[in-house]
Amino acid sequence: AVLCRVRAKAINPADTSAGTIWIVEDVTAQRAEQARLAELLQRQQAILENASVGILFTRNGQIVHCNPRMEAIYGWAPGTMVGQSARAFFDGEADYQAFGAAVGPRLARGELVDIEWRHRRRHDGVLIWSRHLAKALPNFDGSQGAIWISEDISAQKDAQEALAVAHHELERRVQERTEELARINRQLQHEVAERRSAEQHLRASEARFRD
Repeated sequence: AVLCRVRAKAINPADTSAGTIWIVEDVTAQRAEQARLAELLQRQQAILENASVGILFTRNGQIVHCNPRMEAIYGWAPGTMVGQSARAFFDGEADYQAFGAAVGPRLARGELVDIEWRHRRRHDGVLIWSRHLAKALPNFDGSQGAIWISEDISAQKDAQEALAVAHHELERRVQERTEELARINRQLQHEVAERRSAEQHLRASEARFRD
């Protein structure tokens, strides 16, 4: 069985007995391809909707699509992020420009960007650490697009900072203990020297007494 598209037109609309032109086109393969494309899009949408990381698409600096996890990470209400400028993620214009200077040239060269940055969460204003993986996606109309995969790494950063503080504290305590041991050692050496001096003085006195 095949699926056909049929188009018909009367040769003379005023006199249908004059005959009709029929155009029949086999669209079986086209419809199958459309079905496969629709299935692929559904799968991609399911991946986006259920991903544990934030996924976002931009075009010329505007957010054109994102998944729920991206909105949750940065404190946006569902459906409110699309259409926003990418500036909305940053703590002021200077921060946005600095980020652009760091990633823009790399995206333009087609590189995969891997960068960590601090962003201000929308709903409570808290600054969080994020890791971004980004890749340029040129569009057919010539506009510049990109895909961003982001995750909140604040907990990892806090752990790293706590580890660094603990390491610094350990080094400080080791240094203090080393200095204390050095001081005790100097004191012992001084006491030993004094005792030897006293013993030598005592022996000299005894020798004089015997003479």
